[in-house]
Amino acid sequence: MNAECASTQIWRETIAAIAELEPLATPTAIRERMGLRRSTLHRRLQQLLEWRLVERDGGPRSPVRLTDKGRLALERDEDATNTQRTVDDAESR
Repeated sequence: MNAECASTQIWRETIAAIAELEPLATPTAIRERMGLRRSTLHRRLQQLLEWRLVERDGGPRSPVRLTDKGRLALERDEDATNTQRTVDDAESR
């Protein structure tokens, strides 16, 4: 498995874990489900928030949930490098 495929799998797994844990997808629950360090999950969540694939109403300990874009990415099972393009294409239809 090359580095790009490994990266893609990481994002898929993170999004899938959030979907499985909703509506109680707190960072602690996600970390426990995935066996991640706090700093690793923090970086992943920051990226997903920046890509607008997840959102949260409160502070850093509050649950996150998939946005419509996040659900679309999960449903289409697109790789992480193409997620933004996939969402943009879907929105332009």
